[in-house]
Amino acid sequence: MAYHLGHPSRKCGVSHARGIAAPGFTIIELAVVIAIVLVVLGMALPVLVNTSRSRMVTNAQLAVSGAMQAARYRAMSTGLPVELTFSAANATSQLLSCSNCSSTIYDPTVSSYTFAALSTDQAVPFTIAHGAALNADKTLYFRPNGAVQTTYGTTDCTTANIPTFTLTFSNISRTVTIECYGRITVQTP
Repeated sequence: MAYHLGHPSRKCGVSHARGIAAPGFTIIELAVVIAIVLVVLGMALPVLVNTSRSRMVTNAQLAVSGAMQAARYRAMSTGLPVELTFSAANATSQLLSCSNCSSTIYDPTVSSYTFAALSTDQAVPFTIAHGAALNADKTLYFRPNGAVQTTYGTTDCTTANIPTFTLTFSNISRTVTIECYGRITVQTP
């Protein structure tokens, strides 16, 4: 028997009852592939959504931590006390400088300094995630020696005076704590 030169499996003069099969995929093969892709996507989607939410909370936590570090460094570098206010309703932080302090003299025994925003001190959003929230408004006072207090003029470093923030988005939360001399810790419940 002679073979056709174009394809070795085709015999000369023999016709197939169904005809010659066209190259490509059948509808069933395409449906199976689409079903597999949909199952894998269905399993991966909740993980991707949860990771996205976690990143939003982490970004807000980093912004809050960065604002606290910036306030502490400003107080230490200028030698003057600084106030940092967090607004839960607006999701912003604002750094305020001592407005009635002498630029060279700071008296740590004075308990009533006035804080005001400089022209460069504007409220800064600490998150871009819609629905991310801070548990409450907080005001922190940073002294030139690096100390952090929730009540100005105290030197109390007990647990009751250590500022704690909880940032929440959907079902994910982070607790940010700043200790008396600026050590920031983050806990994930």
